[in-house]
Amino acid sequence: MATPKYDAIVVGAGPGGCACAALLQKWGMKTLLLDKNDRVGGKSLNMNKDGHTYELWPVLATPMLNTKFEEVATEL
Repeated sequence: MATPKYDAIVVGAGPGGCACAALLQKWGMKTLLLDKNDRVGGKSLNMNKDGHTYELWPVLATPMLNTKFEEVATEL
């Protein structure tokens, strides 16, 4: 069996890692996305309690206009 070859390996399938891997793929790079968990999302997750589902996201700051965040989001 041949050893797979990648142009880039992204470690961490949180929002940032997924965005990075998506951009690399879009730019034509063969990309491998790895995460220690059995799902993507990083610190974001859903929690079910008392019949309700809550979406939990880590929040450090609100993205502002004209930032790298907006540039990447627009490109994706």
